[in-house]
Amino acid sequence: MTPTELQEETGLSAGRLTAVLNLLESTGALTTERGKVAPVPGADAEETATRAVELATAHESMERSRVDMMRDLAETTGCRRRFLLGYFGEHLNSPCGNCDRCEQQPTGAEAAADAVPGLSRPRTASPTRHDHPFVPGTTVHHPQWGDGEVLSEEENRITVLFASVGYRTLSLPVILEKNLLTAAS
Repeated sequence: MTPTELQEETGLSAGRLTAVLNLLESTGALTTERGKVAPVPGADAEETATRAVELATAHESMERSRVDMMRDLAETTGCRRRFLLGYFGEHLNSPCGNCDRCEQQPTGAEAAADAVPGLSRPRTASPTRHDHPFVPGTTVHHPQWGDGEVLSEEENRITVLFASVGYRTLSLPVILEKNLLTAAS
């Protein structure tokens, strides 16, 4: 059967049909060769359907985590350059001094006047301390999310990219207290 015939029969848009066919092909349920779509002989329908749902869920989770990271970029009060570099797995030791956030940071007396005890501040890209084993670039393991790589550190948080669920921003005190991550050797 051709994709055009399949599209007419299912009523799916071309883009949606392509996504479904790619997903089913990646699970081993079908092949697409020479403009034809064919089921793989002997493929277990229940098993491939389960695998397709797992893959689609993982893809959705990854996409959601990317949107969350971009929202975090928009909301950060720290250096945007550090944040972006961390997103791409690079590390900048100190704020750049050139982005809109760095230029807005109060200094000296202004900072002292702005400091209000007990006031919770939004996330900022502060200088890193590394008094823990999870420095950017470290491969880590989480019992639920599997293996990942630490991309950045901000205040008491680290951002980890997990292959199974995407980006996660985790609290360092909680990670350390509950032993939620282990650094790979």
